Amino acid sequence: MKATRKIYILISDLGLGGAERVMLALAKQFAQTHDVEFICLRKNGALLAELPENTSVRFLNSASSGRMPLVVHGFLGIRKIFYSDQTSIIISTGTGTSLLACTARLFAPKGTSLIIREACSSKNSKNWMISLLKRFLYSRADGCIGVSDGVAKELAELTHGKVAVASIPNPIDVVKTKQLAESIDDPLANFPHSYVLTVGRLVSQKNTAMLIDAYAGVADAVIEHLVIIGAGPLEAELKQRIAGHGLDSKIHLLGEVTNPHPWYKRASAFVLCSDSEGYPNVLLEALAHGLPVVSTDCDFGPRQILENGRYGKLVKVGDVDGMADAIQMILKSNTAFDDWDAERFNAPAIASRYVAFMEGCRYG
Repeated sequence: MKATRKIYILISDLGLGGAERVMLALAKQFAQTHDVEFICLRKNGALLAELPENTSVRFLNSASSGRMPLVVHGFLGIRKIFYSDQTSIIISTGTGTSLLACTARLFAPKGTSLIIREACSSKNSKNWMISLLKRFLYSRADGCIGVSDGVAKELAELTHGKVAVASIPNPIDVVKTKQLAESIDDPLANFPHSYVLTVGRLVSQKNTAMLIDAYAGVADAVIEHLVIIGAGPLEAELKQRIAGHGLDSKIHLLGEVTNPHPWYKRASAFVLCSDSEGYPNVLLEALAHGLPVVSTDCDFGPRQILENGRYGKLVKVGDVDGMADAIQMILKSNTAFDDWDAERFNAPAIASRYVAFMEGCRYG
C-alpha cells in the first residue's frame, strides 16, 4: 500500500544532465512507496524514455516557450498544485526552479510541503540578484537538502536557521552504471586511442580551459589523448584554445553523449577542473568505474567524495602546472581504488533518507 502523500518532483526539464538523472533515480525508489509525478517547466524530454514505471510527467510549457511564458505558466502551474493537493510534497531542484516554487508558496495555502534540493554552491553564481532572492525566498521552504556538507551549511546560513536542512549526497546505481558501460556506440567503437576523460557542461564554472592548458603541458610526454564530453556556450572558445595549442589531433570535443559510461569504462583516468561544485556526480561515476581520479580541490564536494585525497589526487583550484603534474603522475601510477565503498551511495539508501527528511517537514 502506498503512502497517502504524493511526491511531485519539480524540475526545469528532462533534458540530459546530472540533476535530471539523479531525480529519475530517486523517483524510481520513491515510486515504491508513494505516487510520484514529475512537473517540468519546459517540454524537453531527452530523458523521457528513462521515466521510471509507476511515475507520470506533466509539462507546464512547450519546448519553444520564451522566458516570460516559462515563468508565468510555471508560477501558475506550481501554485495550482499547492491549492489542489494540500497533503502532497513538492521537491524542487535547480536554483531558478526553486526560486519560482518559493514565490508560488507565498501565495498558497498551508498543507503542501515544499522541499528544495540544492546541488550548487552559491559561489557558482556571480549574480547578486540571484543571491539576494535565494536569501529571501529559500526561507519560505519547509526543508532544504544540500547534496554536500558544504552546500547544506550554505543553505542553513541562507535560511537563517529557520528551515530544516539536511546533507544528503547524490545516489549512484553501480550495477546500472556498469551495465550501461557495456553498450558500444559508434564513435567509441572507432576511437583508436587511450585517453583521459572529463565530463561536464562547457561553462566557465567547469573551467575546461584550465584542463586544456594543463593537458597541453604534458601532451608530448603522454600517449593518452584528452576526451571532453559535454556541450555549452563556451564550445567555440574552447575549440580556438585547442587550436592555439596545436592539439586538434589529441583533444576531442564530443559534445553531449546520451550514454557516457562506455567512455568511462575505457578511459585511463578521469579529471575534473571545476572552480566550484555542489557534489559532482561525475566523480562518483568515475570511482564506480574504478578510474584513477584527479580533481580540483574546489568548494564543495570533491574533497568529501575523495575523502581528503584517499581516493584521488586533489589539486589547488586554478593551478595549471599542478594539474599537469597530477595528470602525468596518475597516468604513470595507474592507481585505481577498488576499496571505494559504493554501497553508501546506493539509490535505495539515499532515497530512504530523502523520504524520512521530507516526511518530517510538514507545512502548517
